[in-house]
Amino acid sequence: MSITNKGAAAGTAAGTKELPKIFYIQRMQPRGFVLDVYQNNPASNQQVIAYAPHGGTNQQWEFVPAESPGWWYLRTRMGTGFVATLDVSSRNIVMAQPAGGSRDEQLWCLVPTSAPGYWFIQSKLDVSNSVDANVIGITNNASTPDAVAVSLDYKGFENQAWAFAPMYEP
Repeated sequence: MSITNKGAAAGTAAGTKELPKIFYIQRMQPRGFVLDVYQNNPASNQQVIAYAPHGGTNQQWEFVPAESPGWWYLRTRMGTGFVATLDVSSRNIVMAQPAGGSRDEQLWCLVPTSAPGYWFIQSKLDVSNSVDANVIGITNNASTPDAVAVSLDYKGFENQAWAFAPMYEP
């Protein structure tokens, strides 16, 4: 079952917990990086980067169902209500307030890779049969690699593949 299924059942027996709703979004290659809101800055249009995990709320993400079935907002747990947004002009992934009405640059779906447990995070922007799908990838900047939209590459997918490490709330 997909982690984003609306119908995922919560634990009901005594002592069991609900399924997680909060995740670290971990990169496949190189290992050891998660999606992170740069410098824990709550300002609008702040860059999303890949960074070593440290447990901050700027590295914690929620999948929020959108009005369009099968699409999701990726909302930071920083308390701003901001969601991952594809900046159309720069192709960077930044944080912005959801506008409602399912803006395509703020909607994401998961596409499975050939490696079990890893997914492409695909943008709804530019989705068609004639245009390459855009997925979240990372720039080659070694110090603070930026999250950017790149064309999906099934052969070199390791640099575009993500896993989801659940966090359980107390």
